[in-house]
Amino acid sequence: MMRALIAGGLFAVLLAGCSDPHLTALNQTLESTREQADEPDALNIPELPAYRPVGYHYGAERSPFLAAAAVAQAQSTAPGASRTGKLAPDTSRVKEPLERFALQQLQLVGTLSMGKRHVALIQTPEHEVVTVREGNHMGSNHGRITRITSQAVSVSERIFTRQEGWQKREAALELSPDTPTR
Repeated sequence: MMRALIAGGLFAVLLAGCSDPHLTALNQTLESTREQADEPDALNIPELPAYRPVGYHYGAERSPFLAAAAVAQAQSTAPGASRTGKLAPDTSRVKEPLERFALQQLQLVGTLSMGKRHVALIQTPEHEVVTVREGNHMGSNHGRITRITSQAVSVSERIFTRQEGWQKREAALELSPDTPTR
């Protein structure tokens, strides 16, 4: 019982210590400041001028985002300019049947090995299966078959860009997991 009485007395002393006479003065100062504050004037936002679109008439001029060397090369390889170079494809060559299709449209459906000679079976979008070997061409980007393995056909394509001219790009057709094996 005595402990409860001492604890209650201690609690009362602590609460009395929390009341600060300066807090009353602070509250009075804040109230007077709030009363003296004027209402802010409404913001005067100036009227915006009407939007007038400006046309860009320099599309045929030099690109400001290309270096001078790239601009000179782009102008030399512009449409109508000569598309020759070390990587340029042979345009006099007779096109092979699989060059009518983009590489993404073709599907590898099988491979055959006869000693060191490898042959791949390629299915066209028209569901025709064509036999190819290393050195044959396929795809619309002047692709040439460089390697045939049991699971894939590697193709080296030649892409023409105005900025860089003819570039080589490696691609591959792989057997899909759902292709039945026999």
